[in-house]
Amino acid sequence: MTYEEMRSTYKWLKKNYPEVSGVLNEEGTVTKETYYKVGSRWKLAETETEHFDDRYYMNTFDAVPFFRRLGGYEKVTCQYTTLGYIPTEVVSISPDKTTKIVRKFRFEERR
Repeated sequence: MTYEEMRSTYKWLKKNYPEVSGVLNEEGTVTKETYYKVGSRWKLAETETEHFDDRYYMNTFDAVPFFRRLGGYEKVTCQYTTLGYIPTEVVSISPDKTTKIVRKFRFEERR
């Protein structure tokens, strides 16, 4: 990610979520749950947990407006954390309404 991309991403996040400045240089884990549509219900297919850095976090929330314009459904949930009131979960549903991905971000406390 170039400096210009980082600056524009950070500018957008800072405008929409003012407390996000505490995320820089933090690490945590992201749980990615993938669901598939079965009839009228969502069925959990797989769950992955991995570590992430601030770049992954910012790119995830920076992509929200892009995917909304493509026709997908994106819902951002914010919570109070030790870093402030920041986005901690993204629910993404594909434009054809058959796949749903839920990403839950958890930050580790530094000592």
